[in-house]
This record gives sequence, C-alpha cells and structure tokens, in this order.
Amino acid sequence: MAAAEKRYRGIYILTAFFGLIAACFMAIFLFCLGGVVDVVIDPSDSLQTTMLLCICMAVCGLIALFLYDYVKIVYANKIVRHLKTKLYKALYHKELNVFLSEKSGHYLSLYSKDIDLVVDNYLMPKCNIISNILSAAVSLLSIFIINWKLGISFVALSGLTVLSQIPGAVMAKKTVEYTQNNSVYMAVLENYLKGFEQQVKLLGLGSLFCGKLDANDHAYEKSRKNYLFAKVASNDIGMFIGMLSQLSCMVVGIWFVLNGSMTVGLLISAVQLLNGVFSPLQSFVQDKNLMKTAGEIIRRIDQEQTLI
Repeated sequence: MAAAEKRYRGIYILTAFFGLIAACFMAIFLFCLGGVVDVVIDPSDSLQTTMLLCICMAVCGLIALFLYDYVKIVYANKIVRHLKTKLYKALYHKELNVFLSEKSGHYLSLYSKDIDLVVDNYLMPKCNIISNILSAAVSLLSIFIINWKLGISFVALSGLTVLSQIPGAVMAKKTVEYTQNNSVYMAVLENYLKGFEQQVKLLGLGSLFCGKLDANDHAYEKSRKNYLFAKVASNDIGMFIGMLSQLSCMVVGIWFVLNGSMTVGLLISAVQLLNGVFSPLQSFVQDKNLMKTAGEIIRRIDQEQTLI
C-alpha cells in the first residue's frame, strides 16, 4: 500500500490543491453573503454588485469542488489498479502448497469486498481528511480576520470534537470481524456451488449444505449488522458532540455582537464560517475512525504481495 501511495502522491497533492481552492472560494462567498446583509441595513455599496460577486464565488467554488471530486476518484482508481495488479502477480508466483493452504473464499474476499472496504474506509477518507483540514483552516483564518478574539474562542471550544474519536476503536474491531466472517462465508458458498451437482443432487445432501450455509450466513449477517451499527453510531456521537461545540460558539458570537465588536452581516458570515470549521472537523473525526478500520485489511493485502 505504501508503495502505491508514494507512486501516486502527485495526484493526492492535486486533490488537496483543488480542495483548498474550493474552500477559499466558499470563504469569500460567505464574506460576500454577510456583505449583502450589511448593504441592506446600511446601503453604502451597490446591492447588485455584491449579489453578483456572491454568485460568481459560488459558481467558481462549485467548479473547484467538481474538480476535487474527480481527481479524488482518479486517485482511488489508480491505487486500486496498482494493488490488484500486484496481487494478481503475487498469486501467480505462489507455490501450490501455499495457495492451497488458504481457502478460496479468502482470495474471493480479498479481491472483492476487502478492496471495496479499502476504497470506502481508507482511500476516500484519506482524501477527505486533507480537504477537511484545509477547509477548516481557511474558515478559521477567515473568522480571525473578522475578529481575532472570536477566533481564539472558537479554537478553544472546538477542542470538544476530540471526544468524537472514542467510538473509533469499537468500529475498527467490528470491521475486522465483518471481513473475517465475509471470508468464511465466501468459502462455504463457493464449496456449496462447486459441489451442487455431485453432492447436493446426486447424494442428496442438500439439507446438510443448506443448514451449514444458513449458519454461516447468520454469523456473516450478524457481523454486518454490528459493523453498520458501529459505523452509524460513531457518526451520530460525533454529530452530537459537534452540535454542543457549535452551540457554545454561537453563544460567544452573539456576545461579541451585543458588545458592538462586529456587525450583523459579519455575524452571519461568522456563523456560516463556523459551520465551515465544525463540519470539516466532524468529517475529519469520522474519516479518521473509518481509516482505523482498514488497518487489518491493508495488512492482509501487504502480506499477499510478494517481490516480483
């Protein structure tokens, strides 16, 4: 995995670049949005010009976001193609006794479900993390530009999101159980299909095979249920903690407005920029938890690869 990531590091950097550009356009848009409110209250500037600037920033941000999403998908596709090519070569060079020491379900799971989990739980979150960090940094810098005291207060209160990482360990454990049960289930299912004609039809062992398949399927679906619940619960806990942090920051922002430290328009901009800080932080914690779940799968993939 490390070799594949190093090889396509340039695409990863390009992904981060487009994420940064999109974040900058969004921050400028939010500044302009607050300016629209201030123009309505105190018409010192042209409302049409301010509105046009808002629209232009929104369109530019959307284009940058499209480019970010496209490059992110290309990056994941390149990594997966590199890994699968290495795995195919490693499989071809295996000794027969080594190949037969593993059940076929192990290889079927490795080339299908495990690769899917690497994409969903590692590669995509990896790109999202760097984008979220840059987006939060841009939004936080913008808040400091509005009022540096407000920015310091937001930084202190945003530390509550660290608590969102607690469910990550449970989620990682459930992911390992899910992938292991998937391998066992695939092996039993393939054995059932291969012996369908000889053992099931000719020898009349259909009920025996069905019972065994149903038992493994029950364990597999139970592990899937636990994995999905751990994933959803982790996201919900992170959202709840983020809401508490966001509420605290809102109270601080209102206090600054009441003391005349900022205008109503800047308050609206600060509130929207606050979302630009907390939403990426929540996503960062969720993606970090997801990446932890892929550690065991990546270890197995690295073990399967041999020096060609």
